[in-house]
Amino acid sequence: MLHNLIMADVVKAGWLYRRTTVLKNWKREWFILTKDARLRRMSSPDKQFDKADDVFQLSRCRELRIGTE
Repeated sequence: MLHNLIMADVVKAGWLYRRTTVLKNWKREWFILTKDARLRRMSSPDKQFDKADDVFQLSRCRELRIGTE
């Protein structure tokens, strides 16, 4: 869980744009990539040690798209 996250587990952290499911809008959100190949999403870096809004297991991803702003 994210609230048990320690800095040694973090590979990379920063802002990414995520396309919302329903309205298909792009939303800027804070993500943390951890050593266990999980991408954790939260609304801001101030909340990075709180419980994550979503956790994506990258080993289970079928598709990853890269787009422009």
